[in-house]
Amino acid sequence: MSIEPCTKQDFEEGLREDGIDQPKPEPTGPEIYRQVEARMTALINTSASDCAITMDARAERDPVDTIGEVTQLLVMMNHKGIEKKSHRQAMLRAARKALNSIGEVPNGTENRD
Repeated sequence: MSIEPCTKQDFEEGLREDGIDQPKPEPTGPEIYRQVEARMTALINTSASDCAITMDARAERDPVDTIGEVTQLLVMMNHKGIEKKSHRQAMLRAARKALNSIGEVPNGTENRD
């Protein structure tokens, strides 16, 4: 058995051919900061009603992630000194909606112990 040198590209291509995908690295602190900053900028550059509609839809679709996202967005807004009261209120309403949906008992599970 001989070992032949190969490039990183050849190695990764061989893995793909075998159906083995390399895991993507988790985002680092600066990458997360940029992602949250971009999301915040996208939301606060819309009207407050558009922000409310976007966040409410997100709360219905994915309540757990909505709570985390609202927390990140509000912390970022505080860090940057952005007031935008109507946008903050829209985000908080969405977070409350998400918490309420998590707290609801699903139909048919009332008698389970």
